[in-house]
Amino acid sequence: MKFLKMWIEKRNRKERLPSNWNSLRARVLRRDDNKCQLCGALASQVDHIIPNDDHTLSNLRSLCRSCHQVKSSSEGNAAKRLRDEDLKRTYLRRPDYRFD
Repeated sequence: MKFLKMWIEKRNRKERLPSNWNSLRARVLRRDDNKCQLCGALASQVDHIIPNDDHTLSNLRSLCRSCHQVKSSSEGNAAKRLRDEDLKRTYLRRPDYRFD
């Protein structure tokens, strides 16, 4: 759950990338033979396996655009559900709030 909270915070992802991101990205793509680690297609993107700011090679993998989009979308949806649950809990604690 902790890693999902990272996706809730409104931050620019590119601003959080390390200054050597381009070389890390190239290294990961080369290590993975430019193959998507999920479906085997040609990879053009690098994914954080555990979504956070851990840019170590062991937390990075090559993905094709399609697989990366599906993974990122599911993480975003999970973060939205978490945010919605937090909102509900906040309102349920308010004595003046009623569900009608």
